[in-house]
Amino acid sequence: MTTPFSEIRRFWPKYEHGIGLAVVLIGFTHARLRYCLMGQNFSAQRLGTARLAYQSAQETNAAAPEVNLATVDFTCALEVEAAYQAMQTKIGASINDTHFKSGAKPDCVAALASLTLRRFADGQGASTMFIPSSRDKALTTLAEGLSHTGLEASLQSLDNPAEANQFSESLAYRDTLCLAAHINWLGGELHLKEGDANDYYLHFDRARARGKTEVESTALAIKAHGPAPDAYMQAALAYRTAALAYDRAGLFAQAAEAYAKSAACYLKAATAYLRIDQPAQVAKANEAAAKAGEAAAKANEAAARDLQGIADAHHEEGLREPAKAIFREAARALSKAGGVYENMGLRERAAALYTAAAQAYAKGDQRELADKHHKRAVDLLMDAAKAYADQQLHENVVGAYAAVADTSAAVAGAYLERGLREPAEAIFNEAAKALSKAAQDYEKQKLHEQAARVFAVCADLYTRGAKALARADWHDEAGKSYKKAATSYEHAALFERSDEALGMAARAYWSAAKAFSEAGQHKRAGVAYSFAALIFIQTRQFTHAEEAYSMAAKAHSEAGDHHSVAIAYRSLAGVYAKQGKHVQSAGALESCAKAYQRCVPPMEYLVALAWHEAAYFYTQAKRRVSAQIAFTNAETAFRQGHQLQHAGAASLEVQATVSMRNELDAEAARVLERAAGLYEGTGEFGAAARACSSAATCYMASGMYLHAAKLYERAAKLYEQAAQIYSQQNWHEKAADAYEHVVDAYEHVAYAYAMEGGRGDQAEEALELAGDQLMEAGSRAIGRYEVVRCRERAAYFYVRAGRPELAEHAYREAGLTELEAYERVARAFMQDHQYLRAAHAWQKVAAYAAKDLVSMAAFSYEQAAKAYLALRRPERAAEDFERAGDKYMEAGERAIEPHDAVRWRERAAHAYVLAGSTEKAVHAYRQAGLTEQDAYARVAAEYMQAGQFALAAAAFRRAGLPDESAVVALARENSAHADQVVRETAPGHLSSTVKRTTI
Repeated sequence: MTTPFSEIRRFWPKYEHGIGLAVVLIGFTHARLRYCLMGQNFSAQRLGTARLAYQSAQETNAAAPEVNLATVDFTCALEVEAAYQAMQTKIGASINDTHFKSGAKPDCVAALASLTLRRFADGQGASTMFIPSSRDKALTTLAEGLSHTGLEASLQSLDNPAEANQFSESLAYRDTLCLAAHINWLGGELHLKEGDANDYYLHFDRARARGKTEVESTALAIKAHGPAPDAYMQAALAYRTAALAYDRAGLFAQAAEAYAKSAACYLKAATAYLRIDQPAQVAKANEAAAKAGEAAAKANEAAARDLQGIADAHHEEGLREPAKAIFREAARALSKAGGVYENMGLRERAAALYTAAAQAYAKGDQRELADKHHKRAVDLLMDAAKAYADQQLHENVVGAYAAVADTSAAVAGAYLERGLREPAEAIFNEAAKALSKAAQDYEKQKLHEQAARVFAVCADLYTRGAKALARADWHDEAGKSYKKAATSYEHAALFERSDEALGMAARAYWSAAKAFSEAGQHKRAGVAYSFAALIFIQTRQFTHAEEAYSMAAKAHSEAGDHHSVAIAYRSLAGVYAKQGKHVQSAGALESCAKAYQRCVPPMEYLVALAWHEAAYFYTQAKRRVSAQIAFTNAETAFRQGHQLQHAGAASLEVQATVSMRNELDAEAARVLERAAGLYEGTGEFGAAARACSSAATCYMASGMYLHAAKLYERAAKLYEQAAQIYSQQNWHEKAADAYEHVVDAYEHVAYAYAMEGGRGDQAEEALELAGDQLMEAGSRAIGRYEVVRCRERAAYFYVRAGRPELAEHAYREAGLTELEAYERVARAFMQDHQYLRAAHAWQKVAAYAAKDLVSMAAFSYEQAAKAYLALRRPERAAEDFERAGDKYMEAGERAIEPHDAVRWRERAAHAYVLAGSTEKAVHAYRQAGLTEQDAYARVAAEYMQAGQFALAAAAFRRAGLPDESAVVALARENSAHADQVVRETAPGHLSSTVKRTTI
């Protein structure tokens, strides 16, 4: 908060008006202090006079008693009093009477003696308890009692500290600054009185009292009011100068008061200038008032920091009552600063200061004022939030609400430091309710993401309150608020297709689960963890999903809900399965079976199904022994549950597993088919589908592909039936897994048909069905990421099925433009080696882009030609290469930059070469800037590289080069030595041309 003298000189120039009032205005020119007293500058001559007076006083001082302050015990009142008296005698003898106003010397000498003792005691760190008079009173006495000469001498150390006099020996540097401030303050008071004496309304009322008309009174008042603006400006500047000195001395409270007085005087000056019609001066005065007001606020902040430090120290020392008084003083300073910022329209800054004031009042045992300031801070922040909302600045809105939470927590914390629990609880509760209402209002306006963020702020406040006050029920409230935040984020994700919002929903559910756990609501915690896991699965964050389901299982276990534990483990198995972690999936299902076994009464049927599913995962991982044990456990559980048909099927699966261990795959497949029939007969479609799928795998291993295809197809239909049943029972997660299995089964159908041979149409039909399933999955997905993933996978299957129109539609649904969709399909066909379809697709891209994107059209024709080359149809490829060349030439004509035109024409020439169109290729190179001979030579070189030796020979001939027949013959004989033949045929000429033109 300190202000260096150079800054004072820069920003506050010295006013030198002949006012005739006792005021000192501090300004700095170069390295010395200058100030005005009675409207006159102190000259070098007067400074010399002061020095002579000091020397005279020094001679007089020879007879004065010596005082050794080093021997004074400042803890002894008698010794301090004796030293005080001795110092008065010494100082009175050493300072000339001309330094004081008439009759003021005794008081001023006593003040100097007091300040001398204080300076010495401060230097030693000694007590000042017994030193007479306070520092401020002594300085005020000097400011009022020193003459002009005395003022100059006392302030000399500010200008030249090296030159000592009696004043500099008595006054510490800080005391000198304070003295300067006091003098300027007095000057400000005098100028303010002068301005008030010329008040417009005062003169107007006097004129009316003398019987003047209103017009006459107005004219007289304006005339009399003329000196007032300058007087107010002088007062403002004097107060401001005082403030700067107080600030430099570290007396921030006094600086703040002086700045405030300065601001008030500037405002009075502005009003006065307005009366005499000087708008430019009005603006300047108002601007100066605003700056002075802000400086007052900053000084109050600095003062409050110092006071709070002192109060904290007193409180730690056990001085409770003095600490409270100082906290209250700090609170008043902060409140004043807050008021300034509030008037400036800076709501959040004002709120922060009101919050600090509320904390200080709470520490000062003034609850009413603390509550008042806290409420004002909250109101300002709420107003700020509304203003931001009107401007659609939603980030700032949430920031304002977060500040409400921080404000409330801070004030509540101040109460708790004093052991006041009740007001702290009230503040937390009221703020949380206000935030919850704000969030609900956002939700009503369908601003879901904003609502979610405010709900999260509310939840965080409840959490802070719960920890501060040991309120477990508030952890529960925090959990509810986090859950509302998660729901709002899900709404945002649904309506805005926002993956980011979906991710935030998962984190909110996670936070809700932690809060519920803190509250001892373990069942709720488990449910929240499961919701988080579902979202993590949708956004393909499987590691987080694994952790979430594990936490859910643990929470349900602590709640003693074994059924929910089993469901969590089953879901965890599904997450592992999506990543191909079959052994981990089986392990999770074993835990699931054990949890069902612990239920009261035990749920044998579900136990059996869990073991059954675990067995199939072990089978996929080729853990035959573990699979056999799991199937045996499933059979046992089915029998205990009196599910005899199921038990029979499981027994068959045990047999099949033994057959697989003995590498009797065909036999195992037939046994599994029978097991699938038994499961299907009981309506257990999931188990039937697993048996069919496993049987099909065994048939594939035996080379019985047609059998395998039929069973995979049957498995797909069974999985679909199972998925529909799961959806009806609201087991959406299991339904999603079943639909994934449908897709996998159809893909296996296609593979089996492909292996069988001659079944291409049936394979493509299966792939199309897989694509259809994925499109349906995309329509059910919530997050944008999952929607795009499903539809892009569907497009991939449609491409493999040879259905470009369905693939294009899928890509369009995934968010691509029409042209992008066409291009993706064409590239996919190329990657899948379906060259004829790829060629047609690229031609479609070219036709679409032909009008506006000619370079894209040209590229597409090139790709189509490459597809025809892959099909060994060079004539058809040549047609598309020529079309590509034509489009590249068109692109060159449309190009704006010359280098772009050259680039497109060179690509055109290359395409023409690949098409075997020599004349067009030469023309393109000519357009690109080559001579005719160089163009033919370059075309010939490209033909040589392409292995088209006859065309190369013709081009060489047109280039005017020697006998081309030898080149062609030898090139056909050994193309690797073509360059050498050229060099031998035309030494020094043909060789250099080829090297120069070869790409």
